[in-house]
Amino acid sequence: MSLSSRHTPLKLYSDPSSQYSHRVRIALAEKDLDVEIYDVLDPTKDEDLVLINPSLALPTLQDRGTVLNNSSVIMEYLDERYPHPPLFPIYPVDKARSRSIMREVDDHLASFVRVVTAGGKPNTQQKNKARNSLKGNLIAFQAHYLRDGEHFGGEEFSLVDCTVLPILWRLELMQIKLPDRQTRSLRRYMNRLFDREGFRASLSEEEKEMR
Repeated sequence: MSLSSRHTPLKLYSDPSSQYSHRVRIALAEKDLDVEIYDVLDPTKDEDLVLINPSLALPTLQDRGTVLNNSSVIMEYLDERYPHPPLFPIYPVDKARSRSIMREVDDHLASFVRVVTAGGKPNTQQKNKARNSLKGNLIAFQAHYLRDGEHFGGEEFSLVDCTVLPILWRLELMQIKLPDRQTRSLRRYMNRLFDREGFRASLSEEEKEMR
């Protein structure tokens, strides 16, 4: 993935600390696409973002006249628009299974990350409950979707991995320690995938400071 100063048709408005923006940056890096990435700290003050996306939702992708602002929708669009290397299965049943896993990640993992990392006045009890739920769900996800495999939900790197990896990268930031005996496969997965070239290229400066 290259951060280009010249005009390119592909632009990403990204929150440099958000798991959702991180997902899209991983997909872009894996496809080695030429993209202009704009770090947005305050969407209300970004005139270009306000112009193309009045909802101010991040991430927002602009590909010529196309504007998208949901991380899962953006990733699937990128995979169809720029099909090499493929990050989604070809066959409908496998594609449906991947979408199902991604939805489960959103419902049972990402939702707790939002609670733990939420700004404002901290609710310690609520955050601790979310940490425990996230840890327990990660153990269950490992048993069901990873086992001794190389990737989540399949044999090849996919959008499912793009969805899970930002959460795992933030565990240390959220002060979540995985139990050694119960998460061996998951920790091997993390060590391997965190060294992947596309993943390293996807990290914002803020994310590099998270671990």
